Amino acid sequence: MPLRPLALAASLLMCASLSAQAALGRAPASASTIAATAGTVAATAAARVVPALPAASGSAPAGPAAPYTMHQTRLDSGTVVREYATASGQVFALSWRGPVLPDLAQFLGAYLEPYRNAARQARATGHRGAALTLRQPDLVLHSAGRMRGFSGYAYAPLLVPGGVDPLALLQQPGASAP
Repeated sequence: MPLRPLALAASLLMCASLSAQAALGRAPASASTIAATAGTVAATAAARVVPALPAASGSAPAGPAAPYTMHQTRLDSGTVVREYATASGQVFALSWRGPVLPDLAQFLGAYLEPYRNAARQARATGHRGAALTLRQPDLVLHSAGRMRGFSGYAYAPLLVPGGVDPLALLQQPGASAP
């Protein structure tokens, strides 16, 4: 009988962590959030915050006045996910690169349905496995890859801080190029 209270506590913690997962429009992921929501896939994920780098065009100032920070997480799969958050802590863009496609349901959050619809449409028209590019007023996404080589990015244009060019940001060294 003592296992019942433990199972109940575990399921309550899981539900609480699912509502707190990182996604576009929410706070960046922590290693523990990713591990709790993704199960064993990211059990040893490590997150680090990197100060914002100035873009090549100079659109993002360096130092404490930078309008965003970059949170980088390496999943157990080896895939690196970068989340770009506003000064207030809201994720406005993310990129990924690695041998395994990350769980986009976790990272896209409320923006997942447009992605799913575009993927369904691509499959229906015979473009299964091809690169997927989506440009809508509330979501821009590009995802491509093949076995052991996935990369992509997504951003919410309405959330991007003023003066930041999201494509220039996502094309910085180490980010997923469009």
